[in-house]
Amino acid sequence: MRYRKPLALLMLFVFLMAGNLWARTPIGMLTEPQGTVEYSKNGKKWKKVRRNVFLYEEYMFRTGADGSVKFINQGNNQTTAIPADTEAKVVADGLQATKGQLGEQQSAGDLVSGLGDKFVKTQKYTTVRRSAKKPGIQLKVGNVVVIDDYADIAWSNVGSQYSYKVHVGEKDRKTKEWKEDATYEVPATGDPLVRTTVKPPRKHLKYFVEVMEGGQVVYTTKTQNLKRMTPKKLKEFTAKADQAKSMDESGFLYANLLTDYGLLVGAMDTYEQFFTEYSDDEDVNELRPFLIEIYARLYLEEVKDQAIKDYNAKM
Repeated sequence: MRYRKPLALLMLFVFLMAGNLWARTPIGMLTEPQGTVEYSKNGKKWKKVRRNVFLYEEYMFRTGADGSVKFINQGNNQTTAIPADTEAKVVADGLQATKGQLGEQQSAGDLVSGLGDKFVKTQKYTTVRRSAKKPGIQLKVGNVVVIDDYADIAWSNVGSQYSYKVHVGEKDRKTKEWKEDATYEVPATGDPLVRTTVKPPRKHLKYFVEVMEGGQVVYTTKTQNLKRMTPKKLKEFTAKADQAKSMDESGFLYANLLTDYGLLVGAMDTYEQFFTEYSDDEDVNELRPFLIEIYARLYLEEVKDQAIKDYNAKM
């Protein structure tokens, strides 16, 4: 009986947290701002829109005489064109014009499907989890997809004195022995990130990385997936990539698309370029968990932890 009260409090805490996550789910996103476009959380303080901005219920935005923007409703995947001299309020199912009239709607396809849910999911990557650091080398590599345009793989540097050797192949189904398909030698570097370009495989393969010192193997990672993209899926990706670039010149939606297709190193590069370009925008920090997720999936622990610290310091 004495456990009922703590259990009830725990259940209440979980319920409140779940409600808070739901409340923070964006209704949609502003994209392709032209001219004067501003948004406000409360109708009092207005900020200029220079790039993609997530909007929540009760937020407002407006366009000047020279302004226009598009609103992507992540609930129904519809894009609404917002002409000049228009003001709108974000409501539960989309937009409500408070001045002027909303423009035409068109389908955004599935390019932004569930974008708000992804935003909520990325929040779990914003906490630094401390654990006892084991002695010696500790290195993991992530599951990745590679194509001709995005053929880099990357991992954390465990020390400038180490070089690396990447092994690509698979285990023989009968003998269970490793069958080598390709080997890549990677020289030592002082950069926190090690990366190399590999040849996209003709079929799904595996890979692992050996850490080398003085010509000797001193550590070997676990094997991970190195996947290809089928011609059908590559055609699908290319079409969506063109759409993402036409809808959003900032590169944010394109980076999100790269993530969806497992092109993680390409996504990392594109997100990093996005945050560098808009580094002077105080609200861009809210999008940083999308990049932190990539660091986590690639096991770039030091880079990830620093990104989390930067994110939390600006919240």
